[in-house]
Parts: sequence; C-alpha cells; structure tokens
Amino acid sequence: MLAAASSAAQDARAEQPEPDEADLKYFFECSELAKMQLLSFDKAKSCTRAYMSIKLSFVPGVGFDDFDALSAQEKAAVNSFGYKRYLEWRLRNAAQVNALAATPRSSSVSAED
Repeated sequence: MLAAASSAAQDARAEQPEPDEADLKYFFECSELAKMQLLSFDKAKSCTRAYMSIKLSFVPGVGFDDFDALSAQEKAAVNSFGYKRYLEWRLRNAAQVNALAATPRSSSVSAED
C-alpha cells in the first residue's frame, strides 16, 4: 500500500514539473536588476539562459541540447508551451513565487557580471 502511494506521488510530481529554485531566484534577481539598469550583454545572456531553463523544465524530454537542435518553428512552439506552463505553475505556487521574488538581491547578480 505504501509503495503504491509513493508511486502515485512520484507520478503526480512527474505530471506537475517544478522549475529549479536556483534558476527561479536568479531570474527574479535579474528581473529586479534590469529594472534598475541596463544589463551587460553577458549578464543578459546569463539571465536569459536561466529563464529558458525555467521554461524548459515544463517541457518533458526537452533540454538545452534538444532545444538547440529544433527548427525555428519548433523552438517557438516549445518556448510558448513552456511559458504557458510556467505561468500556470506561478498561479498555483503564488506564495512560493512571492517568497523567492522577495528575497534580497544577492551578489550572484551584479552589474559587473
């Protein structure tokens, strides 16, 4: 019985993917920094990668290498799907999102990067 419940819980988690918390924190920090100043090219690239990682976490079986190999049309579809799933996740997890977004900016995101 316990094994069946554990398996069901694992299946539910697989159906409701979660983005990496470090990526979320970094993305929120990037967003706040971008409100205050223009990001350097390298910083913008790094922030964009974190955001893409978040969106891809909602697309089963598609990682960065897979995404890079897609056609432009397929990339647009995957990006849109991941974005929509991310927005749905944000609504379901508003308290967690608010807590992560409210954490003070760390030294991991700075203007020098």
